[in-house]
Amino acid sequence: MLAPFFAALLLQSAYQQPGAVKNPAESSPPSGDTIGYWQQHVHYRIVARLDEAAMRLRSRGSLVYVNNSPDTLREMYFHQYLNAFRPGSKWSAVDQKERRVRFQNLADPDYGYERFTSPPTVDGAPV
Repeated sequence: MLAPFFAALLLQSAYQQPGAVKNPAESSPPSGDTIGYWQQHVHYRIVARLDEAAMRLRSRGSLVYVNNSPDTLREMYFHQYLNAFRPGSKWSAVDQKERRVRFQNLADPDYGYERFTSPPTVDGAPV
């Protein structure tokens, strides 16, 4: 079981991060056209622990995303890849419909998945 993968998700505006907006001369597109150019910034922190005897990997992570765009970020998507292999997933349902058996009969601890254990936050407030 791989859980919890993302314990906290922090989204922060560049306006609360002094110096977060990069000088275009320091980071510019390959074309050299810096008019209206900006880059996003993300910082990941993942701590993992392997328990070989129990055959279990546990991890905890956080993600800090800085929006350097002049636009307001209204949505953010995350793909939790391991959840596709969890019994009861949409992929599992497709396999069942096609009469394929790959991982549907697995039980804990033989399958892995990711889950959020706390809500995402913006400037410390849950969203």
